[in-house]
Amino acid sequence: MNQTNLKQSETEIFSEKEIILISLVFIGFWIGINIFFRFIASFFNRGLSTYWPVGKVEPMIPSILGIIIAISIFFGFLIILKLNSKYDFNLYYIILIGIVLIMGTNIIHGLWKGFVTPNEGSGGLTFHWEALEIVNPYDFIRTHNDRQENMHLHARTHPPGAVLLYYLLYKIFFFSGLISAAILIISAVFSSYFLYKILKREINEGISLYITFLFLLIPAIQVYYLANIYAIVTTLILGVIYFYMHPNNKIGLSVTIVFLFLIASLTFMLVFVLGLLFCFESLKSFKTKSIKNFFNLYIISLCLFIFFVVFLVLFDFNYIVSFLYASKEENPQGFRLFADPYDYFITRIEDILEILFFFGPFLFILLKRGIPIMKKESPDFHLLMVSAIIILLTLFLAGVYQTGETARACSYIYPFLLFPIAFYFNDNNFSLKEKNKLLILVFVQAIMMQAMGYYKW
Repeated sequence: MNQTNLKQSETEIFSEKEIILISLVFIGFWIGINIFFRFIASFFNRGLSTYWPVGKVEPMIPSILGIIIAISIFFGFLIILKLNSKYDFNLYYIILIGIVLIMGTNIIHGLWKGFVTPNEGSGGLTFHWEALEIVNPYDFIRTHNDRQENMHLHARTHPPGAVLLYYLLYKIFFFSGLISAAILIISAVFSSYFLYKILKREINEGISLYITFLFLLIPAIQVYYLANIYAIVTTLILGVIYFYMHPNNKIGLSVTIVFLFLIASLTFMLVFVLGLLFCFESLKSFKTKSIKNFFNLYIISLCLFIFFVVFLVLFDFNYIVSFLYASKEENPQGFRLFADPYDYFITRIEDILEILFFFGPFLFILLKRGIPIMKKESPDFHLLMVSAIIILLTLFLAGVYQTGETARACSYIYPFLLFPIAFYFNDNNFSLKEKNKLLILVFVQAIMMQAMGYYKW
């Protein structure tokens, strides 16, 4: 080991004083911003949710059993880190551990509230209730445009594939708790695999594994990857990125189109993925003075158009009409900036802050540290992250997403936020002790959030 690496390995990611200070500032910031915006709300004679900017949460005092489970999970996690230092776990062990930890932090709420309620929801809002009413899948798609306004809330704002996915899962597993677990397992396995493979193209294997593990520990993933259709969407988006950048253009383009078909079937956030790809290629062409990759986007757009036409002919389902209705559902009084400027402003700020809250202060600081390194070492990864943020902010400005949704419905943004952190670790030879310290800090926030609140939707 040379002197430079020796010096880097002795560097702390965060000192003990910094950890205490960052934690106190983090808590103080959220209290302060809640008070500040509560004052703004009172000035306009409007209300603000008690725990703003987290819109959907039931604060709770954990039961004795819940406390025991939380403590057991934490010490189990420490044992896992110890074993990892000895046996050097591969990707498959890391994925398995991540799944077990997500299940564990959700069991803090009990089996029913932890696994069944996230799928069934409350008040008949979720895909669960719409899926139970399906008699014939073909008829469901064929009549979707006509029935959309009378469907349960989540079904009204999604293409028919979202409900059909739950219909299929019910046919296989029968029980809501098993469906929640199935969504978690499918999402965790494939999103971790794709993230690892994406990172490994420019990051060494050890750091790629580490960041993949870190991804599974993020509070947003720990809280919302169970029973969340956007965990599936996040997985598919990572698949799009992986195959779009595949060295074999024919294979990459073909599988990218298939994944985009699946995304289009499940969510109207197809606009995010297409916007991301177009923004990425636009920024890249501006830097390289080349537009050759726009041909791939042309092929993708043409195939998606054919896909929509085929659905219209075979199933009498108009994707554009369904999309416009969903947009109207999000903004029933018209564009909120004009219909209700106060609500527009408050919810836009809330959408951004909730993502950051579920990301955590330590990762946010490392994100900032890593951006200059990533920009220098990998322009493509930098442009990917910038494009993802630009498109998401554009959607926010357009009025997409209401209160208390973004850490769940925008879970696909978190892998992009981890890119700079991966380059930061790749550029610094931190000791295993320091790396484990960050894993503990991130996971402790997830455990505390699970133990102190129930994040329903």
